Amino acid sequence: MSNCKELYFLEDTVVPILQTDASDYGIGGYLYMVTDGKVRPIRFYSKALTGSQLNWSAREKECYGIYYGVRLFEELLDNKYFVLKTDHKNFTYINVAFTGKVLKRNIYLQDKNFDVVGKEMHQFVPDALSKLCVNNNP
Repeated sequence: MSNCKELYFLEDTVVPILQTDASDYGIGGYLYMVTDGKVRPIRFYSKALTGSQLNWSAREKECYGIYYGVRLFEELLDNKYFVLKTDHKNFTYINVAFTGKVLKRNIYLQDKNFDVVGKEMHQFVPDALSKLCVNNNP
């Protein structure tokens, strides 16, 4: 991310990729595309968790990070197929409801056209973005 000198506009013919992550005290992610074998960043986000959000389970925080990213980039992702990448393996099963919070977010995501890819990733940019936030946990 620190080497990112420019952001790009999403090309109509390219499948966008959204990577998301959550830490104990924040969420983060970025939207990018791959053209000519090169990663082209489109937008980044980072947000601190506050109040009761800090007490959510890891699964609930990860789901919130996905939901927040898709909502934030909605104008770019609506009516378009995209790939969602997460380093949280539980979200390869995103259509299985675990809690009310996860179910509520899944209902919003139902109308979106995407596939989830979950695996261990090295140099996972959203991992750093989710930790940029101030730790609000007293």
